[in-house]
Amino acid sequence: MLKKTIPFLFIALLLIFFVWRWLSSFTPEIQKIKKDLAVDLSLQGITLKQGKDGQIIRELTAKRANYSEEKKEIFLDEPGIVYYVGQDRKKLNIFAPQGKVNQQKDEAELWPQVTAFYEDISLRANRARYKGKLKKIFLDGPVEARKGFDASQGGNASTSLSNHSMVLKAKNAVIDLETETIEAVGGVNAIFGRTLP
Repeated sequence: MLKKTIPFLFIALLLIFFVWRWLSSFTPEIQKIKKDLAVDLSLQGITLKQGKDGQIIRELTAKRANYSEEKKEIFLDEPGIVYYVGQDRKKLNIFAPQGKVNQQKDEAELWPQVTAFYEDISLRANRARYKGKLKKIFLDGPVEARKGFDASQGGNASTSLSNHSMVLKAKNAVIDLETETIEAVGGVNAIFGRTLP
């Protein structure tokens, strides 16, 4: 009888081994789920609007957002922020692959490969930091600003050039949302006219 039981016992142990291996193959996915659950709130496809005196002053969209209660910050995947600037409410659009927002401090930070568009000006930087108390956006460089071309053509400076075209490069820049100005700081280089690179 022992001779008949040994093959069944061997098959049962082999089956248990394969089931255990199959279940352990899901461990990386389970670890990823546990990591995602370490945040206090996780959202897909979000839009947050902030207003004042009955008007929207900025609008944030992101593919995904995770809120950390401990840090009081919202971490963002593929964020875009629209700031409504001036009395005529011109749009300043800023996009990046990642970002974070701290609503208590009224601050936001986007990184890397930041792109921004304001009327016929396009900007590129490594990082953008919004400081709400100052109503300014600090761009960490290198920073490149282009003006006087059609941004809908993919940012190609050779399209729709005029005598008012410009490429400006700097180490850093500051966008003042109240005065609607951009101040380039450090190693500033500007090229004007039709001979743009």
